[in-house]
Amino acid sequence: MRFTPPGTFERNVRSKMLFATTVILEEKVRASVRALGAPTYPVCVSCFSELGLGRLILDFGEAAAMLTPKSLLVYAVDSSYRFYFDDPEKFEVYLSQDLATWKLVGLGNGITQFDLGPEFTGFRFIQLRNEPLSGKKYGPKIDAVQLNY
Repeated sequence: MRFTPPGTFERNVRSKMLFATTVILEEKVRASVRALGAPTYPVCVSCFSELGLGRLILDFGEAAAMLTPKSLLVYAVDSSYRFYFDDPEKFEVYLSQDLATWKLVGLGNGITQFDLGPEFTGFRFIQLRNEPLSGKKYGPKIDAVQLNY
């Protein structure tokens, strides 16, 4: 029997999901690597990346460019939402094939699922940004990003 570590394409093909595996760019983001791989909340309540006022670009890997995605799930956990039941902080989601041209997927808050149409086939990069009109300086806390196909 061959062992395949979690987070690799081969392991996730069987479950029809793929998680972001590499940080490409972090701009005003704290602990960006914590957004990689499968979600850890609620087991680890501090294992998230804090988006702040910046942006975070993650890579799903070369395999993602060959897939036809059905949906994208962003696990954004917010400590104020968990404990005080305020509105979770908003974020913008963009997808790209080449890091040069970005398509807006939508605006999310909390754990958000985006249904993806055929126009998103072939992408491999995701960009998350704090929603500029939110007025909050810390931004959402990103635990994981999951591609379903």
